[in-house]
Amino acid sequence: MPRPDAVSTLEELHRRGFRLGMISNASSEMSALWAESTFEPLFDAVLFSADERMMKPDPRLYALERDNGYLLKGNVFTQDVIDAWLEYKRAELPKISMRPHPYEFHLYFDA
Repeated sequence: MPRPDAVSTLEELHRRGFRLGMISNASSEMSALWAESTFEPLFDAVLFSADERMMKPDPRLYALERDNGYLLKGNVFTQDVIDAWLEYKRAELPKISMRPHPYEFHLYFDA
């Protein structure tokens, strides 16, 4: 559930000339609904990991650490935003790798 002020904040950023991008780990179902979302027109670039057939902690997602120059083109992202996102993901990775995937949980505990 988005914050109550999310849309107005993103609209204000757009009004000020910021270009916005989003990288989401949401499911492919969410990706299919994105075009109907209130948020869709507020982002200039969007990537759903499920559409790329990758999920955390897939090492290809973290190849961004080695090659992220394409995200800087057109001023969609700045290097400080990319660095902050990568730092956040590096800290998140151990927590995620310690949890079972929901389907794995289903296989073991819903028998």
